[in-house]
Formats: sequence, structure tokens, C-alpha cells
Amino acid sequence: MSRVVLDIETLGFPLDAFDDVQQDYLLRFAQTEDQRKETLQKFSLYPTTAKVIAIGMWNPDTLKGRILLN
Repeated sequence: MSRVVLDIETLGFPLDAFDDVQQDYLLRFAQTEDQRKETLQKFSLYPTTAKVIAIGMWNPDTLKGRILLN
């Protein structure tokens, strides 16, 4: 059986990419500046606030791989 290892890299959209209502919603639980920064750093973890920029695939059995860039 073949195996494949996947690595997906994402990049969060900047806060400016969202309108005022969306920004308020995304930052609703951020009470301090540190919490705000933490929330912005987590944008890359969610499909609605990030985009896929690269996918790496590697087959450890054949030692071959591919990279897809966006």
C-alpha cells in the first residue's frame, strides 16, 4: 500500500480584507491588544479567513514528492 504525506500551508487574510461588521465579529472576544494579535494570528487556521498557498505531497516509500503553489 502506498503512503502519502501532505502538508498544507495557509495564509490568513489581512484584517483590511473584511468590512467593518465582519471585523467586529471576528474580534468580538478580543478584549486586550494581546488577544487581538492572537486572534489575527489564528486567521490562517480557518477556511473563511485564509487561503491555501501551497500543498506539499511526499511519498516516503519512493522518496518522491510534489509541491503545488498558488
